Amino acid sequence: MLNSPLIDAVLPLRSVVITLRWLSPSKTGFLHHAGLHAWVRFLAGSPEQFSDFIVVEPIENGHISYQAGDGYRFRITVLNGGESLLDTLFSSLKRLPESAANHPDIAGAFSDNLVLEKIEDTFEHHQVTQIEDLSVFDINALMLETAVWSRQRRFKVAFNTPARLVKPKPEDGTELKGQNRYCRDKSDLNWQLFTHRLTDTFINLFQSRTGERLQRQNWPEAQLHAGLAVWLNNSYTNKKEKKVKDASGMLAQMQIEIDDDFPADLLALLVLGQYIGMGQNRAFGMGQYQLQDAYGYCSYPRPQAAKSLLEKSLSDASLHQACQTMYPRQANFDSSDTDEEHHDAIDELLTKLYVSRERIFKREFTPSQLHSVEIEKPEGGTRLLSVPNWHDRTLQKAVTECLGNTLEHIWMKHSYGYRKGHSRLQARDQINQYIQQGYEWVLESDIESFFDSVNWLNLEQRLKLLLPNEPLVPLLMQWVSAAKQTEDEQTLARHNGLPQGAPISPILANLLLDDLDQDMIAKGHQIVRYADDFVLLFKSKAAAESALDDIITALKEHHLAINLEKTRIVEASQGFRYLGYLFVDGYAIETKREYRKEHAQLDKQLNASSLENEPSLQQEPAVQNEQSTLIGEREKLGTLLIIAGDIAMLSSEKQRLIVEQYDELHTYPWATLSSVLLVGPHHITTPALKSAMFHNVPVHFASQYGRYQGVSAGAAPSVFGADFWLLQAQYLQQETNALNISQVLIQARIEGIRAVISRREKDAPELNKIQRLDEKRLRAETLDQLRGYEGQASKQLWAFFQRILEEDWGFTGRNRRPPKDPINALLSLGYTYLYSLVDSVNRTVGLYPWQGALHQRHGYHHTLASDLMEPWRYLVEHVVLTLINRHQIHKDDFVIKENGCEMSSGARKTLLKELLVQLTKVPKGGNSLLTEMSNQSYRLALSCKMQQRFIAWSPKR
Repeated sequence: MLNSPLIDAVLPLRSVVITLRWLSPSKTGFLHHAGLHAWVRFLAGSPEQFSDFIVVEPIENGHISYQAGDGYRFRITVLNGGESLLDTLFSSLKRLPESAANHPDIAGAFSDNLVLEKIEDTFEHHQVTQIEDLSVFDINALMLETAVWSRQRRFKVAFNTPARLVKPKPEDGTELKGQNRYCRDKSDLNWQLFTHRLTDTFINLFQSRTGERLQRQNWPEAQLHAGLAVWLNNSYTNKKEKKVKDASGMLAQMQIEIDDDFPADLLALLVLGQYIGMGQNRAFGMGQYQLQDAYGYCSYPRPQAAKSLLEKSLSDASLHQACQTMYPRQANFDSSDTDEEHHDAIDELLTKLYVSRERIFKREFTPSQLHSVEIEKPEGGTRLLSVPNWHDRTLQKAVTECLGNTLEHIWMKHSYGYRKGHSRLQARDQINQYIQQGYEWVLESDIESFFDSVNWLNLEQRLKLLLPNEPLVPLLMQWVSAAKQTEDEQTLARHNGLPQGAPISPILANLLLDDLDQDMIAKGHQIVRYADDFVLLFKSKAAAESALDDIITALKEHHLAINLEKTRIVEASQGFRYLGYLFVDGYAIETKREYRKEHAQLDKQLNASSLENEPSLQQEPAVQNEQSTLIGEREKLGTLLIIAGDIAMLSSEKQRLIVEQYDELHTYPWATLSSVLLVGPHHITTPALKSAMFHNVPVHFASQYGRYQGVSAGAAPSVFGADFWLLQAQYLQQETNALNISQVLIQARIEGIRAVISRREKDAPELNKIQRLDEKRLRAETLDQLRGYEGQASKQLWAFFQRILEEDWGFTGRNRRPPKDPINALLSLGYTYLYSLVDSVNRTVGLYPWQGALHQRHGYHHTLASDLMEPWRYLVEHVVLTLINRHQIHKDDFVIKENGCEMSSGARKTLLKELLVQLTKVPKGGNSLLTEMSNQSYRLALSCKMQQRFIAWSPKR
């Protein structure tokens, strides 16, 4: 015999399942507790002690919207003393919708838009019309049920509705506030806390009836292992107080193991708790749990929804829509068929889908095996997907439409992948907003082999907690665990993972990883996640470092781990890459590469050449040198492809640019290219130009002399964004920035002068004077001073030229227009070619040609090209002396006239050809000079964006 005042205070119980019908469409949200409880309380007359006697349990949590004519079901349990309230409630339910006409929240989901269908007894399942028809759950029924569970040494406790279990007060006296007061993780749960909160629930009910406060009784020790805990955010508006109140709670599954001599009266409390719930807001229907044995048996089964999510997702309308969407993706789809033939084909397919639906409803359905499908990655290479057949994909499409809309209501706003109304653009904006708010340290990472590592038991438990007694869950798990057919048609059983290529996988991935978002937010971390790829932002490096353990712990709960190789902490001002953007100081630069979940590892050295043996096809990374370590290892800006030399033919095929040159073919995925520069009369087909525009890859044209001619481009801005020209102008117009960049350029120019001289005469007297000028340069405080030192260094170079060249070359110093001697004619032609080529590269990179740092703007002159060609003047001077020493250019190639020195076409071709050879030659283990030229331009662009130190190219001594 059970003899406990706590039990006597609440027994006997009466319980009914109420079925209503919607008279008009309604949207309820994922959790129905607050709105449903307030509506039922109003129907019962809004008594003060309503919650002490009535438990309103929502059965259809997870159903977010209803149409007129749809059913709606919930359960009411009445504790001892609440019989009169139930009688009033019966009367009001029968008078719906009139009885709800004056409900204060008449605009809410529950109002005068419902009518009664039927009332059923929970325990005996018969229909009732009055309270006298109800059976009771009394002490005898409780004893029988307790006896059943006393034979179980081990059983599960599964919370079907969110529970608000208050944590113990911290030993250090810290006051917990808000949601931090409640258990939310499985680490918060233990046997003592669980039994304390269950006992407190009964003590509170006893006190509400007697006014007496009993003390807790100590429970004997038992083992409690929390398998899974999920926190659900929820809130409601209290119309009377005009306040938004929190109604969040924890779903959890625990396993309890008790001894043979466990006290019967305490076990009875555990059994009885299933009927009344536990924790705060229990009367709302929160904290409802079930006891389950190892086979899933429960003595207090949960009623089914009026119409399951499975039935809704596979309705005629849903299947028809999914079939129409998926119809063109059939293997035998023929776009040339007539409309009538298409309609007939869809009807035939729908008939087969309806047959499968019936088999699903009868639980006779067997999913198709997964097939391996190889697809091209945007960056090249392939990815192997596991794909169901068309029939199953279409069924899954219908299900994901319903399930996605449902789960969207509980997911955190911090994830942006595979969600309607969310995108990487929003993720970009959120990251920039955090940075502007002072979160200047970034922890970037992703999950190690996420889609292959998902634990099925964990996923199934989570689905069952969110959607208890929902027949959709077993179907989802059938699809998730489908076997795979190998290439030799063998059946391969799978044991974990989500099949990439199945429509349900992205939604289930977000379902699992939403818990990571919840945990990070609860810890006070700012997270932005796109599928299994995420960044966290912090206000200090120490905070970022300490958060790493939080991430590891949160993922470990789901049997997942972070990818340590792709995890790093970086200051936002240094730049980092995420989702195809380069984030720098509040800016997000579109990198021109299609975002992808799996991405290629960044080359160990960003300046490594990918075509070491090609003299004219230069495929280079957009950024290189010292700054590469500042920019991150997730996405490159894209490849700038420069084609020079012999005439090439460019075409497009299968999402790739095809380049035919020197009797060889080279292919480049369009998604990996940032831009293309054609130097010379190369040919590109119209389809290739259209493909380039479709992929937002601008194709720039320059003459064989490097002069920029124009661009064919799509509507998108350059990789640095639509506002980059303005940013560049603002940055370079600042005196300090202009001086710093000019210092670097003049240093490189002087280094080039030194190289030209020292490679021909190591002890040349001009070198000492150049060294002193270089030392003075370091102390220059104005641009005029810098220009002066550069001019003096150049005079030393021309003095060297005059000294080593034979007198009959007639060189007495540098003059420009018109050139008076062969040397000046060669230098002018070389510099003009160099200026044009640098200008073409600058434009291809996306730089504003009229804004430089060193040279002053005048007319249409592209001052930036004049700036950035300074380091490259060395090449012209070196080549001119080399051609003369090799006797490849002769004095009789020139004619001196009154208006200047004229050069033969042969000499012109010889100089330009040698310059091109030098520019495109790829040294072993290094880059071509043309590659270095474009990288220097990229470095300046990044300096303008990042406000980092600019690095110019200079020759090795």
